[in-house]
Amino acid sequence: GTSGYYSSGDVPGDRAFGKPHLFEWQVHGHRLLVESSLAVFRREGRTPMSLKLVDLDAERPNTGAALSTWLDNAIAGVPELAVCYHRGGLIHHYDVLQTDDIAALCAPPFDPDVILAYAARVLEFLQHHCADDGSQYWLLGDGSAEGGLHLYDVTKGIERPGAGTTGGAEGAEG
Repeated sequence: GTSGYYSSGDVPGDRAFGKPHLFEWQVHGHRLLVESSLAVFRREGRTPMSLKLVDLDAERPNTGAALSTWLDNAIAGVPELAVCYHRGGLIHHYDVLQTDDIAALCAPPFDPDVILAYAARVLEFLQHHCADDGSQYWLLGDGSAEGGLHLYDVTKGIERPGAGTTGGAEGAEG
């Protein structure tokens, strides 16, 4: 058994601490193999958790930072996050949050269920439009609030930017 804290491996030396490793992640019936370098702390008889340091003098984390933290935990199947609040490197206090409560760290908060539903739509879009074996694709967001995407088959070249723009992962380009 393990008695100390380790990365996401079950035994010391299984994976290098903080180094990229693969996780299998299920999203609405889609199985993904995702690489992450999230350090997961495990101790026998304890719930696995990740760690986030938050500077008390900094502004509240933005939505992108909180979303990235939540996504790392969700992909790795880590149920908890230890948030250590510090000033000048000295820890003042900490909170332990459930992974789905990470969404409340930012302003405005996000809804994890909405994020997972959008991810499922994007995966279905890619499954439908990335049909040529041996092709390489670029998937680019358009920066809109609707989450529009552009998909380019770079093996065929990019001909007409702007044509076939997607709204919320509904069409393809290229």
